Amino acid sequence: MYVIRVRTLQTLKQRQLQELEHMEQEKLKLKQTAEQLAEKYEDTKDKQEEITKRQDIGCVIYFTDRCHFMPGICS
Repeated sequence: MYVIRVRTLQTLKQRQLQELEHMEQEKLKLKQTAEQLAEKYEDTKDKQEEITKRQDIGCVIYFTDRCHFMPGICS
């Protein structure tokens, strides 16, 4: 009777260890994916900021030129 109980517990322990190993591997994959997504987010954010700066500069140049050539519209 005790032999069966011991074998059952050993089998359960082995399954739990396998599941734990699988979960640790999945945790590592999720962490790597999260890091990659964070890096992509930062890159995209930086690109958007650069585009916005260029757009702002373009608007300033456009309106400065218009005011220079058509002083009446900038009053």
